[in-house]
Amino acid sequence: MELRVLRYFLAVVREQSISRAADALHVTQPTLSRQLMDLEEELGVRLLERSRHGKGVTLTDAGVRFCNRAEEIVKLADMTCAEFRSADGNDEGDIYIGAGESPVMRIITNAAVRVRNRRPKFRFHLFSSNSLLLLERLDRGLLDFAVIVDGVDIEKYQSLQLAHGDRCGVLVRKDSPLAKKRHVALSDLAGIPLLVSQQQGAASAANMQMIKESGVALDVAGTYNLLYNAAVLVSGGFGAALCIELYAKRIPHSQLVFLPLEPQAETRWNLVWRNGTELSPAAAFFLEELRKE
Repeated sequence: MELRVLRYFLAVVREQSISRAADALHVTQPTLSRQLMDLEEELGVRLLERSRHGKGVTLTDAGVRFCNRAEEIVKLADMTCAEFRSADGNDEGDIYIGAGESPVMRIITNAAVRVRNRRPKFRFHLFSSNSLLLLERLDRGLLDFAVIVDGVDIEKYQSLQLAHGDRCGVLVRKDSPLAKKRHVALSDLAGIPLLVSQQQGAASAANMQMIKESGVALDVAGTYNLLYNAAVLVSGGFGAALCIELYAKRIPHSQLVFLPLEPQAETRWNLVWRNGTELSPAAAFFLEELRKE
């Protein structure tokens, strides 16, 4: 399987047409069609469904899976080429960072600004997602660093704890009896259907260890990936949602209110990178600046 053929395949997916992709790639349509058929034969599956008139194509189920893998392979190849092209002079370089949305990014920003002041040709590439998906991309070599929330297992990685914490609490309707409180104890949540973040397991931002030690039996009624959808459920009368204060402030539901946990609980963040893998010169330079924070 050649990298060139993967690029051909991705071009066809992007153009949704073999003829348009051939024009974009500056190859003949028969040549491109032959390459795609050889790829399907090599894999033993059909990747593309051709229209009856032969002008358009759609992905099969196998094609969707292969497309995701091909994009990762091509991206990793491009990252590797860029890293080694810039390795000699160390004046240019690319730094790939994955993170969730949190003010913790201010720490990353401070280091990035200093890096750019000293190395103006360094480029930063940011990818936003939850912690588990970030670690997947880190494992595949698609990220240099990932900013990961506490509660996710990072033992197999090298890590640096960042000097920032986000306050944890619960999102409830304003007409809830809890809304009259300034703070909420875990015991106040007993018997209330709770939605929790998927990326931190059943305890979410409330901190698993704290819940275990409290001995409170919580009714975890569901999980969420993005708080917005959980907020829609809460606003419709579906219990409450454990969350981070930052996310709660971004929810445009005027009938909801965020109440911090008492005793106070914070979500902490770590910068992690792969163990046993040498960082690129640009990534190593960034890490050196970040340690100064």
